Amino acid sequence: EDRETSLIEERDELKTQIKKLKKSEQKQKNKTTDLINQVEFLTDEIEKHKTSARTSLEQIRALRAIEKNLEADNRDYVAEVCQLQKEISELKMRESKTTNIIDLNESLRSSGINAEYGVPKKQLRREEKRAG
Repeated sequence: EDRETSLIEERDELKTQIKKLKKSEQKQKNKTTDLINQVEFLTDEIEKHKTSARTSLEQIRALRAIEKNLEADNRDYVAEVCQLQKEISELKMRESKTTNIIDLNESLRSSGINAEYGVPKKQLRREEKRAG
């Protein structure tokens, strides 16, 4: 009978330990499931950030290309403006020379000199009579 009681007590104790171990096992399973879920969430977040980073890098590259194109366009425009300013300056100088020639011709005409040939009209007529 002592032996039987001892076995019953041992059996009950083993049942209690099994229950505790099952609870502990369930807690570990829950923790493992939680950790797996966290890892999956973090993996998804990492992928999102990678995608975002790739997109940002592509945008940065595109913006750099645009910037280079704008810089090249700007250099072209600056060169074109410089060329136009040079042409304007040359045209102004030609205009000024033309105005000076016109003024000089008018001045010469009023003083009796044929501006076309640069000689006085009387002398020009004499030379034309000799040649003619």
